Amino acid sequence: MGRGEPQGSGGFIRRLEFPSIEPMLGNYDARYCMDTRSINIALIRAVCEVAQGAIGPNAMNKLFSGTGVVTSDGLTLLKEMRFRASQPVVKLLLSALEVQDKEAGDGTTRMLLLVGSMLEEAERLIKSRVHPSRVVAGFSEAASETVRFLEGISKKVLGMRDLIDVATTAGAGKHLAESRPVLVSDVVDGVCAVTEVRSGRRVVDREALAVEAIEGSSSTESFLLKGTLIHGRRAHPEMPQRIEEARLGIVDFPLDLFNKPAYASKIPHVKVVSVAGVSDFWDFQRARDLLEERVEAITRCGADVVVCKRGIGDLGISMLAKRGLLAIERVTRELDIFRLSKATGAKVVGDPITLLENDLGSARLVEEREVAGRRAIFFEGCKSPKAVTLVIHGVNASSLGTHRRCAETIIGAVASAVEADSILPGGGAAEAAASRFLRGRAFDFSSKKQLIYQGFADALMIVPSTLAKTTGADFIQLIADLLNSQEMGHVFGIDVKSRRVANVYELGIVDPLRVVSGAISNASDFVTQLLDIDCLLKAKPTRAEEEGEEHNHHGGMTEAAKGDDVSSK
Repeated sequence: MGRGEPQGSGGFIRRLEFPSIEPMLGNYDARYCMDTRSINIALIRAVCEVAQGAIGPNAMNKLFSGTGVVTSDGLTLLKEMRFRASQPVVKLLLSALEVQDKEAGDGTTRMLLLVGSMLEEAERLIKSRVHPSRVVAGFSEAASETVRFLEGISKKVLGMRDLIDVATTAGAGKHLAESRPVLVSDVVDGVCAVTEVRSGRRVVDREALAVEAIEGSSSTESFLLKGTLIHGRRAHPEMPQRIEEARLGIVDFPLDLFNKPAYASKIPHVKVVSVAGVSDFWDFQRARDLLEERVEAITRCGADVVVCKRGIGDLGISMLAKRGLLAIERVTRELDIFRLSKATGAKVVGDPITLLENDLGSARLVEEREVAGRRAIFFEGCKSPKAVTLVIHGVNASSLGTHRRCAETIIGAVASAVEADSILPGGGAAEAAASRFLRGRAFDFSSKKQLIYQGFADALMIVPSTLAKTTGADFIQLIADLLNSQEMGHVFGIDVKSRRVANVYELGIVDPLRVVSGAISNASDFVTQLLDIDCLLKAKPTRAEEEGEEHNHHGGMTEAAKGDDVSSK
């Protein structure tokens, strides 16, 4: 398991040692298959131990010595560990965490804690001669009843106040004391801006909410841009750098005279346009006229900003600059075009000749700026934008990465609360209430199923137990107070700041229903999947894997190793 090794004169670097798993295929050994389950459980429990103390307002971050990443996020923790392919069960855990992150947007650390606790209870039950198949069936049933119970005690989101409470709770352990209030309000405003009603349900379009990380300034300078930005610069320095009350058009057509496929078909009897000889002069003039028609069409409909997905030639740039237009060319990233269209209301038009005034979008300000040594075009002050951008600042790459992960966590939590329209009491109150419910439910069974339900109930208490330990107060007394308070109602949880049990709804400590129920359900699904495995077989490696092993054997370095070597220099 984990151990601490002294390094130099000071602290400790924790190294996780995992059991060596070498499958036997030629000489099949039944004892090996019997031990596979216990080996897998030991391996995953060792991984989950890393998440201890990583939740709540007093959450402690983990530092990776190789990459310098600082995080307390469960999914990031597992990704940064970079396990070898010889540990396939860790890949299964990573897939389960990715499902939780995709569905709920938060709760991966909570899920890691639950997985480790459930495996501990499952191992205890198996050693007590409860068959693994019965544990699997019992855990699945208990998880389903827990989710239904949580849905029953949840309450509806009443307004912005509840969403701010969700965001504040989600970002409580991210150590952003100075910028957190601004970040919380910006995230809530951003999520509300990109929320749509589809088939009677509220849906958050997460692609429309961009997060731009900019290094080189304090996190207090982070802000919500009611619009979007595109990295790049205007097509020519003579074009205006700043336009107020802008009207913009988006065209998917090359404003380039020598783009032969685009213009040759529009010139009679000419397949290739060339200015190499005098005989081709009339053909060149015809192509020039076609280009000028398109530029004139853009100007005639009232546009003063044009965003072109393709290239703009020198002559096209000259024509646009003379008319006082700001042009941006080669915006090939579809997500940039999507957000620009949603933010400004502009429609993407194939040929500029068909561009109408109704196709144009609007922005209070379009301006080219230099941000952290890079040029970008800002589209600000859009009216009722359906796409917004959260601009995150950080003094260095490490803090910037932490701030970005914090923002994405808060976005996921608020989006889950908006879409599910339900929240639960935080501070471990929901898990403690569910644990109390399952203990009472266990008495309805007279078989070993009672032990399984009690084991699942004990596993849920890992969340309030971890929160109680991070307070620094008497851990046993806090848990006892919590269990006693649960007799009066499920709204009582642990207030880490005051180190006492309180009505968490009154304090604004709440969690989205989807995050809590998703973490319990996904953790149970992974644990039951793991308990169903009784033998590990090694598949024949692919040709790429064989070549990689041979390359490493002869002293070659992988791409990751090369990157580490370069960064160390």
